[in-house]
Amino acid sequence: MKTKVLDSLKNHGYILGVALKQSKLYFCIFFVTILVANAKDLALVVAPKYIFDALQFGGSFSAILLPVFVYVALYFGLHGILHGLTYGKKVLEMKLKMRLNVKLSEKFMRTDYSFLEEHTAVDMFERAKTAISGGISDLQTIGIIEEQGISGYFEQLYRLLKDIILLFGVLYVFRYMEWTTLVLVLICIALNTVFSLLQMRARNAVREKAAPAHNRRRYCNRLLRTFEYGKEFRVFGMNKLVVSKWQECTDEFLTVRDYYQKRCWFASILFFIVNNGMRFFVLVSLIFKLKDGAISVGDFTMIFAAILTFSDTAQDLLQAVLALNIFSGFMTDYRKCMQLQESEEVCGEEELAEGACEIEFKNVWYHYSGTAEDAYALRNINVVLRPGEKVSVVGFNGAGKTTFIKLLLGLYEPTKGEILINGKNRKEYSAQSLRRYMSAVFQDYKIFALSVEDNITLGESGSEQCLKESMERAGIGERIERLPKKEKSVIGGFFDEGDLLLSGGESQKIAMARSFFRKTPVIALDEPTSALDVVSEDKMYKSVMEQAKEEMILFISHRLASARFCDRILVFDSGVITEEGSHEALLARRGCYFDMWSVQAEKFMGGDADEEV
Repeated sequence: MKTKVLDSLKNHGYILGVALKQSKLYFCIFFVTILVANAKDLALVVAPKYIFDALQFGGSFSAILLPVFVYVALYFGLHGILHGLTYGKKVLEMKLKMRLNVKLSEKFMRTDYSFLEEHTAVDMFERAKTAISGGISDLQTIGIIEEQGISGYFEQLYRLLKDIILLFGVLYVFRYMEWTTLVLVLICIALNTVFSLLQMRARNAVREKAAPAHNRRRYCNRLLRTFEYGKEFRVFGMNKLVVSKWQECTDEFLTVRDYYQKRCWFASILFFIVNNGMRFFVLVSLIFKLKDGAISVGDFTMIFAAILTFSDTAQDLLQAVLALNIFSGFMTDYRKCMQLQESEEVCGEEELAEGACEIEFKNVWYHYSGTAEDAYALRNINVVLRPGEKVSVVGFNGAGKTTFIKLLLGLYEPTKGEILINGKNRKEYSAQSLRRYMSAVFQDYKIFALSVEDNITLGESGSEQCLKESMERAGIGERIERLPKKEKSVIGGFFDEGDLLLSGGESQKIAMARSFFRKTPVIALDEPTSALDVVSEDKMYKSVMEQAKEEMILFISHRLASARFCDRILVFDSGVITEEGSHEALLARRGCYFDMWSVQAEKFMGGDADEEV
């Protein structure tokens, strides 16, 4: 319990500090709005006393009307000011939400890549986004149906601070009350506190117990509404399967929710009985006092208004505490996300010298988190990659090829060992310097709904000639030149019917051109021709080899067409480099590489590959 309280306080302190840093003006308006709102509410409690006392005890007509005019002017004036402040607060609140969302997105892009590959990472960032923007039903299921996200957090904080000030503001009225009535009011508030705590525990239980089913339900819902799964749904008729899974998760979620909601309902009934019973008792007591002349009509209205305000405010205060506790739970994810280690934090400040570089893997091991302790993806890798060298990395599925490339590109850090660039540990160089020296075409490359130019340059500056050269080198230049808008054509068809629609092979060539545009000394091509036909593949390899005079290029592919063009071949098997050498040398060894080559050659030559080789 102590840990939960401390975590909650940390969350509140963290989010208030972050928000204050982003917008000091918002906090100024926030607190002024609280003061004006309290002044308006106190006017409703106190002002009627003077109006009714003037009517009861007589006086001139002007003396009677003066309190009325003062009250009306004060009320409408404060109401107008409050309306303006609330509007300003909402506008700044929206800007604050946008800024915090941008900060979260930037953090996601800077977070260590190996962590983001874990199955829990993206879900944690999604929950963090919910903490800022709110979710469709996450908070509604636990009883909060008002503002969500950071807006909801500050709405509840506003209620909390306003209620505290208002409670102290009406305390002076209690001097008109008998001590027995005051004790009754305090006992009722204490009981209502207990009932609210019961509600809080039940609603927190909904969030914790129903979360797994709710997450699966949300995933099924996303499947039914996402375009990228459309082909599988139509070809295989998956609708019934996913809908049944969604219904199953929904039933499980509702079962848990309804169980705890019954406890909330019972606590609400007790709250209603106690609260209204107390009001009835106070009202009867005040009527008898008024009849006996112990208090005036003005005193009657002020005391009863104060009691109503006090009990309603106390109830609202408890609800605000409950809501803030729930919001604090969501803020845990945001705080944890923003405190994650960034990729650049493991880098130094030294700049790489311009020109070619030598890369050495020295006793490198790599282990994925969540796997068995001895299940290393790479084991004791020792290899030197020389400037301008063309290297083919081959092996069966799961052999460690892609892990090797991700280590090379700095997406992963070795579990053991080190990677040297020009004789120095890679960690000594700055992240910006490393990015200037390496580029890649990934197996799961992405094409964006932007222009061809933007997809290739990715925001980097460069001449038009450099852009055209990179497209020609990737074999997509002629296709783009035939388009009316040429490289300004937008890819995807998402925004305009006239947008450019590319085949899988053409998209892969755009990804290739992207890597060539940067003119980096090191290029990694992970399955670069998987979407190309055999003729296009051969042309692409020849073009790359002819123009890549000084670049170090690593080819990772199941198809071994690139291997015979390369200076050296690295054969991976079970995380170890088992063979190394040229195409001819490895064929002569008749090892793993020979077996792979023979199987592929046999498919094309239709005979005994041994004899052809």
